[in-house]
Amino acid sequence: MKTQIQESEREKLYYSKSGLKARGWTDAMIRDLLADIEIKYGPSCAAGHPGFNFQYRYEDAKVEAIEKTKAFKERKERRRAKSTHARRRGGMVQKGDY
Repeated sequence: MKTQIQESEREKLYYSKSGLKARGWTDAMIRDLLADIEIKYGPSCAAGHPGFNFQYRYEDAKVEAIEKTKAFKERKERRRAKSTHARRRGGMVQKGDY
């Protein structure tokens, strides 16, 4: 999901964390590939702790550029392969897997 935030020079579009996850991103991918472009956007009152929770936004053009990189494509493929493997096993952990 993209969110519009007004800026003085132009209006930019941003992805929320849930929007990134809908596009196939994981928490680790967000942390590793987007840490330098995240924008804290205002304190929220989530979980009843005002001032301690921020909404993070990621500029759409930068996110979409990273999605075209080899590093992103490799990580997304590994995630897909891992997910497929887990589904085949039925989510069961076998001896030696831990």
